Amino acid sequence: MSFSSTGATERLINAHKKCRNHLMILLSSISDEQWFKIPENGKWSIQRCATHIVNAELFWMNKTDNATVEYMDSKVTISDYQKKEQEVTELYRSVVKKEGEKGFNWKRPRDGSPSYHWDMIRTLQHAIYHMGMISNLRHMVGAPKLENVQTSWEEMVDSVFEIAIK
Repeated sequence: MSFSSTGATERLINAHKKCRNHLMILLSSISDEQWFKIPENGKWSIQRCATHIVNAELFWMNKTDNATVEYMDSKVTISDYQKKEQEVTELYRSVVKKEGEKGFNWKRPRDGSPSYHWDMIRTLQHAIYHMGMISNLRHMVGAPKLENVQTSWEEMVDSVFEIAIK
C-alpha cells in the first residue's frame, strides 16, 4: 500500500466527519449529571474528555496560526458543548480544505509549524483514543447502553486508515 496525496484532503475531511459522528453518538443520551460526573477512583469526566478532544484540535490549529475560536472551559454544559463543537468543526474543516487546495503538505511540529494535514491526522488519532475513554466512562457513570455503536466505531477507525490509500 502506498500513500497518494491525490484526494488526501477530502479523505481527511471525511475521516473527521466520521470521527465527529461517532463522538456525537457517544454523547447521545447523556444527562447533565453524567456529563460532569467523575467516577469513583477516576480523574476524568465525559465532559473533560470531549472538550479535551476539541481543545487539542484548537491547540494544534493555533500552532498553524489559524485558530479563531477560544478553548472550551471545564464548565461548558453538554448543550453548549454541542453548539461550540459544531462551530469548531466547521472552522476546522474549512481551514483544512482551504489549505488542501494549495496541495498536500506533511510537516510535523519538529520541522517547524505543523501542516494542517499533519494536524488533522494527529488529532484524529488522539480523538480515537479519548473516545475509547468516553465509551468506558459512559458505562462507569450509568449512561444508557448504546445499540449498534460498533458500526460507527469501525467506520471512524477505517476512515483514518483510508487517508493513506489511493
